Amino acid sequence: MKFKHQFIPVEFGPFHCVFVSEDASLRIDFLEHMLRVVILPDGAALTPTWSVCPAGEEMPLEGRDKLSTDGMALVSPNVTLSPGMLFFTLDGVRFSVELCNFRIT
Repeated sequence: MKFKHQFIPVEFGPFHCVFVSEDASLRIDFLEHMLRVVILPDGAALTPTWSVCPAGEEMPLEGRDKLSTDGMALVSPNVTLSPGMLFFTLDGVRFSVELCNFRIT
């Protein structure tokens, strides 16, 4: 089966980008030494996490919001958008993202 999901950019913040497709949303967070990509089907709810907590912080009993960046070192890369592509450099590594099926290289 061949997939063809076209993602459209809808939000560019200093530390993240958000995209949507027909049935899902996708978020990239730019963290120090790390790239977090979250794909969430429309209507899906995220449960809290108990596995990611910034160093030195105590994990709340109820867990943390999975999309929270509180306490994490964020970076603001220069993001360039061209037809069908997204480019950015993070920690010296250049990334290219195909907006069709969101292939990151």
